[in-house]
Amino acid sequence: MLIFLAALLLLCLWGVDFKPFQSDYLSIRKTTAIKGIFTVLIFLSHAKGYGDPTLTGDPGVRILSFLGQLVVVMIFFYSGFGIMKQFEKRGDGYVKSFP
Repeated sequence: MLIFLAALLLLCLWGVDFKPFQSDYLSIRKTTAIKGIFTVLIFLSHAKGYGDPTLTGDPGVRILSFLGQLVVVMIFFYSGFGIMKQFEKRGDGYVKSFP
């Protein structure tokens, strides 16, 4: 599991532009990518419950257990941010269009 998490981290850092400040850091394109990363981490957190119970000492499993609630909070933050931006853009009609 640790090897898989390390590979995921390297894949996420592939092609990262390390500028000191980016003006579009909360753009739809970038937040969608971030939500995708956290979605994969949530999937792995749920999938670890179906694995071998003797792997509880695996560092990857411990890392996922440690990050559990933080990962969910970040998904809610970025999803809520998108809803807020649409509310600012479309106004009350956007909220009234919710089922």
